[in-house]
Amino acid sequence: MLKRIIPHVCLIISIMMLVLFGIDRVNEAMNFIGNNVFDVLLLLFCLSAIPTAIYLIADNRRSH
Repeated sequence: MLKRIIPHVCLIISIMMLVLFGIDRVNEAMNFIGNNVFDVLLLLFCLSAIPTAIYLIADNRRSH
């Protein structure tokens, strides 16, 4: 079940980060990039991307 949830978490957090990045570029006073919320999202994204990558690499090796 975790293997099915982690890719969705990666996708949701990466979309959130892209939106925050775009808003921050339009209105720098919002200060999303230098905010603690962005730092936590970045940490969660990295922690969810690592197991996703490991799973996909292992799955690709099994299928070849």
